[in-house]
Amino acid sequence: MQLGDVQAFIQYSRQFTMPLAQLGSMANLLQSRVASAERVFSLLDEDEESAEPAPPSGPVFGRGRLVFESVSFSYSPDKPLISSLSLVAEPGQTVAIVGSPWFVVKRIPCLES
Repeated sequence: MQLGDVQAFIQYSRQFTMPLAQLGSMANLLQSRVASAERVFSLLDEDEESAEPAPPSGPVFGRGRLVFESVSFSYSPDKPLISSLSLVAEPGQTVAIVGSPWFVVKRIPCLES
């Protein structure tokens, strides 16, 4: 057996198995397309969302004055940070409580219009 015979045998065996490889590739492509079609049809079967959004379930903010009377605050009972704070914030006004020595800023936004 010569080298050309071996080469011819390999080439003929590849030509013989090529249709089987193509058939496997086509089956893989078909399976992929069927899976894609299932996803598309499941999306189309979903119920439609309503055109109007649901009403908000959170707090409703209105316009008005914000009044604090004799408010006290502390992280621990023995070290009060704020004691007997009273303030009034009108609509559209912003009030800031600034404390040293750490320059902690607490903003109390009023109910803005």
